[in-house]
Amino acid sequence: GGSLLQGELLRISNDSHLLALIVHPIICDGWSIGVICEDLASAYRAHSGKSALPAESTPGIAEFMKRQTGSGAAYWMQNLSAVTSPLDLPTDHQRTNNNIGQTANQQCRVSPELAQELKAVCGQNGISLFSALGALFCAQLSRLAGSDAVTLSILAAGQLGDGLDRMVGQCARWLPAQITIPGSSTGIELAKSAQTVVLDAYDHQDCDIDSIIAQDQSHPGVRCPRVAFNLDPDPNNSHTRFDPLQAHVTTAVSVPLPFELFLNATTDQQGIFFDLRYDSSLFSMPTVEKWLKGYVAILQRFAATPESPLADLTTPPEEDLQRIAVWNNTSVRYTDERCVHELFEAQVKLAPDAVAVSHGAKTLTYAELNAQANRLGHHLRKIGVVPGTRVAVCLERSLDM
Repeated sequence: GGSLLQGELLRISNDSHLLALIVHPIICDGWSIGVICEDLASAYRAHSGKSALPAESTPGIAEFMKRQTGSGAAYWMQNLSAVTSPLDLPTDHQRTNNNIGQTANQQCRVSPELAQELKAVCGQNGISLFSALGALFCAQLSRLAGSDAVTLSILAAGQLGDGLDRMVGQCARWLPAQITIPGSSTGIELAKSAQTVVLDAYDHQDCDIDSIIAQDQSHPGVRCPRVAFNLDPDPNNSHTRFDPLQAHVTTAVSVPLPFELFLNATTDQQGIFFDLRYDSSLFSMPTVEKWLKGYVAILQRFAATPESPLADLTTPPEEDLQRIAVWNNTSVRYTDERCVHELFEAQVKLAPDAVAVSHGAKTLTYAELNAQANRLGHHLRKIGVVPGTRVAVCLERSLDM
């Protein structure tokens, strides 16, 4: 049960009020929220005599469904043919079939100055802010997962391009964009390449992830997208003015999404607001917080030197580099003058039944390994091998090796 649309006006003080609207996702998507806010603003301005209420008729959801042809299925099947496995991000907890659904989030905001620098770089190079932010997110995920390609789900507003831009309904589509990250690319080159992929995806948005799964559940690529990205415009614009009131529109999404990581960005006058939602059954809060800080650091480097190689843009934070340096500082002063084979023989006497080497389910104790080594040594001496002779070894990884 429950209402699909609820509204409540709260009085904070004599001259301050809060209008809360709660909309069920089955009848509304992100684009529709913007339409509702603009229509409310238009109605209020008309009511206060500031403007006339526009008379317009918008087709309903039935008309929208009639226009869906599903013609992009063949494109997506071919596009995802190279995808053989999902992005394997490092997790804090073991991944199972039942992980998705436990959602938490980390948030941060970049300054208006950095936002303007990013927009300027994008404008100078003929790329959209969406493409740049999404591409750099993929670059970070690529480094984390050790993969040269990322299947990134991007959100398309189904109302666009069909003359239905004022329609309210659930028309959002998730499109699986396959972003390749060449190791030799610069930040700008990756952003331009990603933009081509994104525009191509929007040209085939008649068929989204759900439609692909419905047509071919066995396709290896259809269940691969584990990460998603979206960029929302500022909800406070010239169309959402509630003159003569001073009003501010904010939105909040509480719908569970079928992704392990979902980065949602919103541009406004205060910069860019990032909301990184994650599956808390896989990732811990400190891990995601570190990743989000790392992403902002990538944006800062890109804004300063967009032609830098991706390897430089995605360099781990200084604190991580220092931590790695400490971990790798394993040098110990060696004072024992014995050779390695003498140390090994000493270990054989000390713990002959301890496991010395394992491969799969098979193991050898120190005593067994020593016996095998002695047999090999006697054989080599018999065929003329003396100290200083080079002996080539060609074996598969095994206990014999």
